[in-house]
Amino acid sequence: MMIAWLMAASETAKVLQPSTAVDTTGQLVSMMISLMVVLAIAIGLAFLWRRFMPQSITGHHGLDIVASRNIGSRERLLLVKVGQRYVLLGATPQSINQLAEFTADELPEALSAVKQQPVQTWQLWRSKT
Repeated sequence: MMIAWLMAASETAKVLQPSTAVDTTGQLVSMMISLMVVLAIAIGLAFLWRRFMPQSITGHHGLDIVASRNIGSRERLLLVKVGQRYVLLGATPQSINQLAEFTADELPEALSAVKQQPVQTWQLWRSKT
């Protein structure tokens, strides 16, 4: 009787094992399809949010960075247009300071005053030694 029971159990295990593997594969495929659907919905909602939300909510408030220049490893000069005025800002990791303010008419004059002949770094270093 015990032997018959063991034989029946082994036959049942042989029959159930392939169907369990197929069921696991089916569950994995179903899970991957569900994941792709959720990701497609999230990407679609993000696109619609950026496309149809007003600019005042998304952060554009009439500020434009016209020019930016790194002057050190963590220091920058920024020329920002605010409405009809231009503001020159110095930005460091600790603070942001207003350096100058220009109107649209004053800006070309200020830029031409700043332009100068480039000094070769080698010549500058050699003159100091």
